[in-house]
Amino acid sequence: MNKSHDAVTRRGIEFLKVRREMSLIDVGCGGGKNIENLVQMVPVGMVTGVGHPRAWSCFHLINERSFDDNRVSVWTLSSSPR
Repeated sequence: MNKSHDAVTRRGIEFLKVRREMSLIDVGCGGGKNIENLVQMVPVGMVTGVGHPRAWSCFHLINERSFDDNRVSVWTLSSSPR
């Protein structure tokens, strides 16, 4: 997601009916910005991202704490877990 999509994406996320223990998936997770937002919505849940491996070079930097807490996983098109 680039900066021009941020406001639209945040507006869309506001409509999600999410419980704190849910598991969510972000298909086409790109650089991981949406996962950063989603993981805050499910403080005891899990978020999984699926995307192209070249798109998430900065992903780990954005979501480092969530990776460390084992609350985020990423699958690439090669179908291997991160």
